Amino acid sequence: MGDHLYIMPPVAGANDLVCVTPTLRSMLLIGASVFVATLYVLGAVR
Repeated sequence: MGDHLYIMPPVAGANDLVCVTPTLRSMLLIGASVFVATLYVLGAVR
């Protein structure tokens, strides 16, 4: 367990990337769905 603590700092950057990637992906999915919904609503209004 002690060795794991010493290894943590360098690995923190990689873990941050791993944690951030799904967030970016979900943000892209949400943005795409909102964009498609907006286009659909604009098309329906016309």
